Amino acid sequence: MDPSDGPPGTDAPGTEEASADAPTDTLLAVDGPAGDAVAPVLDAASDVRADKDRSDAVGDAGKSEAATDAGSGDARQADARPDVVNAPCTETEGIINPSNGHCYFLTPKSDVWTLIRDECVRLASHLVTTESNAEVAFITSWLPTNGGRPGDRWIGLYQVGSGPFQWVTGEAVVSTNWAAGEPNDGPGACGRMQPDGTWADWALCDGSFRGICERDP
Repeated sequence: MDPSDGPPGTDAPGTEEASADAPTDTLLAVDGPAGDAVAPVLDAASDVRADKDRSDAVGDAGKSEAATDAGSGDARQADARPDVVNAPCTETEGIINPSNGHCYFLTPKSDVWTLIRDECVRLASHLVTTESNAEVAFITSWLPTNGGRPGDRWIGLYQVGSGPFQWVTGEAVVSTNWAAGEPNDGPGACGRMQPDGTWADWALCDGSFRGICERDP
């Protein structure tokens, strides 16, 4: 410890006197020229606070209005389809089924059934399956407008040996649209949709067609 310092707990000489002389708050010195300078500063600070209050009020009003508009938009969307979430559907020939939100589109190229099945999977989808007569009707009505390319299309039906036809997704086959006399190419056939929307099978699944892919939400 420096010998000039006092003992612990005491102030150095002159400290109390210097503290007494130092101003405690320059804003309290309002007399004379110094006081005249403080008043404009205080007025400017008040103006800044007032401007900020007005800006905050305008901003809050804008946010409230935007929230109201957004809420109205959400309500309109909910009113349009309250229970349906749409799957991503960016393919050129893709279409959304408004009743279930599923996306249907064609594979870019033709090939045998197994390779078309794999292509749909690669595109985050599966060869089309149908769960109801309404879905069959929707796909049938869309098919003639799928880019002006008529022809048979692979669907997600396949047969193991002489067993019943199955969907690639494993769901039950409850709604079908077989043409008269079909299926008749088994055993080991795969399903295809003809230009009129009816179904037929193809022996050994080795025909070369484009496929109808279905993407679920």
